[in-house]
Amino acid sequence: MRISDGYLERRPIPLASVGSSREFHVHLYDHTFVVFDGSVVVEMVKDDHRRSRALGKYGSVLVPKGWMHRVTAQEDNTFVMCLVKVEDTVTEPGSAVFATGWE
Repeated sequence: MRISDGYLERRPIPLASVGSSREFHVHLYDHTFVVFDGSVVVEMVKDDHRRSRALGKYGSVLVPKGWMHRVTAQEDNTFVMCLVKVEDTVTEPGSAVFATGWE
């Protein structure tokens, strides 16, 4: 589910248990992860550069466009929000935000 106010798109990422994760993937736009409950490790890879960032509640990290990344829960019932500027999402197929704000 994606929620938009026309400027900022919010993508909820619930991670039910320790070790739950999103697979490595890449986007054509910058985006930010914010942890609202629990904790995560965000891994980022580009070329021969590798970064890993541990985040607790209210922690955040910017993932630059073009970086492979994944988010992995370090606690049960972790909740992360991915934030993206709406105008940036139109550059990537499948990222359209509909007028209702829901996809």
